[in-house]
Amino acid sequence: MCKGVGMNQKKTVSLEQMKEVLARKAGSKFPVKITTINGETLVRYIRGFADAGSNIVLTADNAHTLALRILEVKDICRLEFARDNSDGDWETLVAKWLGKQAENCKCL
Repeated sequence: MCKGVGMNQKKTVSLEQMKEVLARKAGSKFPVKITTINGETLVRYIRGFADAGSNIVLTADNAHTLALRILEVKDICRLEFARDNSDGDWETLVAKWLGKQAENCKCL
């Protein structure tokens, strides 16, 4: 018997909640899909933050390299990733802190 395609759960989150999820995804062998406020879509591996109190996320373009690109958390409009221990379920986080700008964001 075939299983159906996974479900996508969408949530609007605060900056702190987005940081918490990014921190949990740091070092994962699975990439995340990031859409920036200017509409750029990136599939990247999260490596961590520049420092403990930072909003600067370090990312890499593959699972075997160190950080090659930095992003500010506040510039992330949408973050998509596979949910832990799921059968293909995805989670989409949308930036609450963008407010009305999120409505006009190219990613929505």
